[in-house]
Amino acid sequence: MRWIALTVAAALLAACNAPKPAPAPKAAASGLPPGGASILTWTPEQQLYGYRNMEKIAPVGVVRRGAYVRELRTAASPIDPRFTHA
Repeated sequence: MRWIALTVAAALLAACNAPKPAPAPKAAASGLPPGGASILTWTPEQQLYGYRNMEKIAPVGVVRRGAYVRELRTAASPIDPRFTHA
């Protein structure tokens, strides 16, 4: 009888210390499509809404300019983006 009580106590202790499931991502909880690599599998409807609201799905931040800014020089000749294949 004693070993049954110990087994039950051990099972209860294990259940209490079991890892909790991860909370749902903020985007999924708010009705937004999921972010991360899953954007590659978005349906067309999710794409319409998701890309317009990307700042709510993925973390974003503003990169401010530093104290020293270098100006980009103009190219010596323009780039010709055309090419011939075969």
